[in-house]
Amino acid sequence: MGEWNRFHAVATSLGPNHDRWRVRTPTRMANPIHKLMVLGRMSAEDPKTTLMNLIKNNISLTKDDGVTAATVHVSQEWFNSKLFKDYDTQITIGLAEGSMEKLNIGGSKVRYADYYHVVGWCIDKSGITGKEIRYKLRREIERIIRANRKSPGGALAFVDVRAVRESQDENARPPYWMVDVTVITYRYVTA
Repeated sequence: MGEWNRFHAVATSLGPNHDRWRVRTPTRMANPIHKLMVLGRMSAEDPKTTLMNLIKNNISLTKDDGVTAATVHVSQEWFNSKLFKDYDTQITIGLAEGSMEKLNIGGSKVRYADYYHVVGWCIDKSGITGKEIRYKLRREIERIIRANRKSPGGALAFVDVRAVRESQDENARPPYWMVDVTVITYRYVTA
């Protein structure tokens, strides 16, 4: 019996309407994990947007005098030095890495753990010392994340601070002061 004949014999023994021979469509996908990933992305807000909104809506930062409010720009991905004309500080949020873990044997429950870099950028300006505002910015980001740890909003179930790193580039003109807060987020998807 040739290769085609063996295949034909298996196909006819299962019947023409057997599930195995149906055409796969976007609503009926072969890979249940791929289905979960697609459903998870379509049904909920992007975790990065949730994290941005959490920080943007809760930040309260003052200049060196402790009274005057500092202006903060929250955006995605990378730093823009031109924004310092209108803002005192800038916070950028970017995905560092992510992982997916099946929580049951069938793969119908999945937990996504994503690490984000929440980076605060500061410069020396009138009424602002870069090093001082960087410290305030670090404490404010940590306060916001910890205060909203169990209910961050959107699709996120949990958020927490994992690591903090400070640095500066004093050779740049003007010198830049940076704080990098690594944040972990968890979200759950059920098919």
